[in-house]
Amino acid sequence: RPVLAPSDLAAGKFDLLVGPFANAADAAVACLGLLEITDTCHPALFLGDNLPILASNSNEPN
Repeated sequence: RPVLAPSDLAAGKFDLLVGPFANAADAAVACLGLLEITDTCHPALFLGDNLPILASNSNEPN
């Protein structure tokens, strides 16, 4: 399910978080695919900390 986080680049907007990927090359390939439908994609390092889920459109239990 999608995970959203407040955007570091655009105040009041949210970023879609995808991954983690096994390596930087896999993340770059995913970004290239996303760039076909959006104008930004920024890979970031995964530090191992879980991110809070800010919005959910699902009735599934957590």
